[in-house]
Amino acid sequence: MRCAWGLALLMAGCASAPTPHGKVQGDAFSMQQMLQSDSNRIASLAMQENLDSLMRLMDKLYQRNPAEWRKTAASREAAMAHVRSACWASSVASAASAP
Repeated sequence: MRCAWGLALLMAGCASAPTPHGKVQGDAFSMQQMLQSDSNRIASLAMQENLDSLMRLMDKLYQRNPAEWRKTAASREAAMAHVRSACWASSVASAASAP
């Protein structure tokens, strides 16, 4: 009897349709990445993840305190774009000055 119940539960679990999880997509790939060493590539990925995390934090803080983004721009999105462009310009400048 236990075996029949166990088999029935097993069959019921296997009978459900799988849930769609979406399509897995990789990161964008450029020729510059091919020329990087492994350690340089890992450092670049870590830096990009840190910048993404800081941008999410900036968005949350600007949502909580709109007076701060109003000091810089007319909208929150414009203030965030201003900060992103400043971050991108400083990272390009530091990469250019590196030996």
